[in-house]
Amino acid sequence: MSAKTVISLSILPSRLPFVGECIASLKEQGLPIYVWIPRKVLRTGQVFDGWLPSSLDGLHVEVLEDKGSALKLLPALELDVDAVITADDDVYYGEGWADGLIRWAKEIDYAPVGYLGRSFNGRRSYNRAAKCHGKLADTDILLGGWGVLYPTRFFDADIQDAWEKWPLNDDITTNHYLRQRGIRRIVVPQECEITPLPTHKIDELWRINKGKNNLGLAAVRWWDDETLEQRERITV
Repeated sequence: MSAKTVISLSILPSRLPFVGECIASLKEQGLPIYVWIPRKVLRTGQVFDGWLPSSLDGLHVEVLEDKGSALKLLPALELDVDAVITADDDVYYGEGWADGLIRWAKEIDYAPVGYLGRSFNGRRSYNRAAKCHGKLADTDILLGGWGVLYPTRFFDADIQDAWEKWPLNDDITTNHYLRQRGIRRIVVPQECEITPLPTHKIDELWRINKGKNNLGLAAVRWWDDETLEQRERITV
């Protein structure tokens, strides 16, 4: 699988001067890296000015129209690859991070695999959902920033439009899409270092995104599309 597996992440223009440690850790994984930069960030209005740090030298870098946080995954799904491993621009990924996901994906070939999830059970609050980590388990939502290996065969072209419903939460976008197709999401044991970096304090998404997370988690956990549309007509 690793021969056609790539790492994919998006980088906010405001974070470009500070991504060196993250990018260095991704380069150590030994896989092709694709970096997507939004031309204009929808949630903040910031515009990419054309400057790139030397840390991105040798990587595939492309400037695209913003698709929210799902930009870390969606362009990569159009590549001719078997699997995409998502990453965030504000995390350090230790030795064996990608290899661990690839190893588990060979054993669990019926689902995406990741190191961190959220499981809701009876909790109907996104922020109060239980973290699923450190053991092999089904989960409701895999968190793309910690690392998720997505086999591209689980996605059709319609995923490219799915982000518009949840533009500030790629995890809801992706996991709702997979749930609607009956595809499980599996958390696997983590045997590597994964550490948030100070960069996460720049334009923090969780401070901006105070809107539809709870509606979104219900879409993932409890509702089908028809019920969700009815709910939106009532609440919007």
